[in-house]
Amino acid sequence: MTKAGYTVHVISDCVTSYDLKKMPEMLAYYTDKGCEVKNLAIYMG
Repeated sequence: MTKAGYTVHVISDCVTSYDLKKMPEMLAYYTDKGCEVKNLAIYMG
């Protein structure tokens, strides 16, 4: 969606993986692709 010009928000608290050791790598991947990676507290105010 970022390629189409949309702002993509990834809420890091709501993402999981079968291998939790890879979470930082996965979130870095989203960031590298232009997504805004933030935690839920930021959106809840």
